[in-house]
Amino acid sequence: VAKYWADCALSEFFAQGDLEAEKGLPISPLCDRNSTDLASSQRDFIRYIVLPAFEVLGSIILDVERVVVPQIVQNLEYWENISDDK
Repeated sequence: VAKYWADCALSEFFAQGDLEAEKGLPISPLCDRNSTDLASSQRDFIRYIVLPAFEVLGSIILDVERVVVPQIVQNLEYWENISDDK
């Protein structure tokens, strides 16, 4: 499920990057299909954005810490174990 949604998101990002390139604009981060790879983009997004945000939320809402944060960690482990060429 995670890979399906990551592919969908990157497809949207790449479409945006293609339009930016066509207009001669700088291509936004994660939107360049020539330099962005799925696994590393997901690892970094989870590691630096998602997990820290939910850890803070989990300190306020204990069910988030108990239920959601472990799932995020499991998703991060998935992306850490997948190679970028899959």
